[in-house]
Amino acid sequence: MKIAVIDYSMLRHIATAAVKKFQDENAVEGHLKCITRKMSEILYSLKTIESIDVMAFAMDSKPYWRQEEMESFYRRETKFSTCWDDLYWEAYGCIYKNDEGKLKKITKKELKELELVPSENEFDVDAENFPLPRYKGNRSPIDYSWLDCGAEKYFEFIAALPHLYAKLMKGLVISSEGAEADDVAAVVAEKAKAKGNEVTLITGDSDWAQLSAYHDNVEFYNPFMDKRLCFSNREEVINKTLVKIIGGDAGDGIKGCAHNTKWGPIGETVAQKIVDEKTWTQDVPRAYLDHNKRMVRLHTDTIPFDIVAGIEQEIGKQVKSSQDVTWEDLQLPAARKNELDIEAKAKELWGQVTER
Repeated sequence: MKIAVIDYSMLRHIATAAVKKFQDENAVEGHLKCITRKMSEILYSLKTIESIDVMAFAMDSKPYWRQEEMESFYRRETKFSTCWDDLYWEAYGCIYKNDEGKLKKITKKELKELELVPSENEFDVDAENFPLPRYKGNRSPIDYSWLDCGAEKYFEFIAALPHLYAKLMKGLVISSEGAEADDVAAVVAEKAKAKGNEVTLITGDSDWAQLSAYHDNVEFYNPFMDKRLCFSNREEVINKTLVKIIGGDAGDGIKGCAHNTKWGPIGETVAQKIVDEKTWTQDVPRAYLDHNKRMVRLHTDTIPFDIVAGIEQEIGKQVKSSQDVTWEDLQLPAARKNELDIEAKAKELWGQVTER
C-alpha cells in the first residue's frame, strides 16, 4: 500500500496563494469556494500522479513542544548578567545585549569595557524583558486582510476541510497537541515501515527529507523544486542534517551551536567544515549538540515520548467528519475530475500551482 503524507500547511498556502493571485475575479464567486476548488484540483491531481492509496494530512498543533524545549535549554545552559542598569545574556559562546528589541552580539572589544555581574533575578524574570530567540519567532505574519470572508472564518473553514477530504479519499487527519506536521510525518513513516507500506512525503519543508535517510520505504518529494530523495540519497541527506544540527536553522529561529574556541554560534560554513572533518566532539559543547539534535532531528528517538504517543493514538482514530461528501461538494465537477484523471493534465495543474 502507498501512503502519501501531505503537509497540510503547505497545501492550504498553495491553494490560498493561487486564489489571491486573482483575488478580485475570485471574489465574484467567493474566496472560500475558490480556495476549496483549487485544493480539490491539487489533491485530485496528486492522486493521479502519485497513484496514492491512502492520503494522510499532517497537521500542526500549537504551542509546539520545541518552543518549550528551547526555553528549558536557556534556563539550564545560559544566564543573564548586568552592568549598571543594562542586561546581558551569556549564551552560545558569546554575550548578547538588547538593542531596541533585537538581539545583538557584543564584540570582544566591547566586552573588555564591561564589568558583568550575575543577575540577581530569576531567569524567567529577566527573560520577559529580553528578546530571546523563539522557535519560529522570526517569521513575518501572513496578510489575510484581502479575503472577502475575514481571517477568523477562513481559519475555521480551513481547519474543517481536511476532515472532508480524508473521508472522501479514505484518508487520515493526524494532529496531536504540541506536535508539528514534521513530527507526524516521522511517526507515520516509522509505523508504515513496520507494516511494509511505502510512504511519499509531499512538502516544501526540507527538514522532512531526513526521513528518506532513516527509512528505506520513504520517498521525499518537494514539489516547488521538483526534487525527490530516497534511501539511496542517504549520505547527502544526513550530511545536510548534521550541518543543520551544528550550524542551526535560521528559518526556524534555531541558532548554531556554541564553539569551544570561537566567539558566538557556529554558522553554516564552519558547521560544514566540522562535519567534513568529523570534529564535533572536540569543537562543540555536548549540551548544545544534544539540544540542537532534539530541535532538528526528525526521529522517534529524539521526539518526546508523549508527542510520539499522542500521534500514534491519533493515527488509530477515524476521520472526525460523519457527513457524506463528494468531489462535487468540494467544488470539483465531474468534467474537471475526468480531465485530471489524465496524468499529463494533472502534472500541468500541479506545475502551475507550485510555480514560484
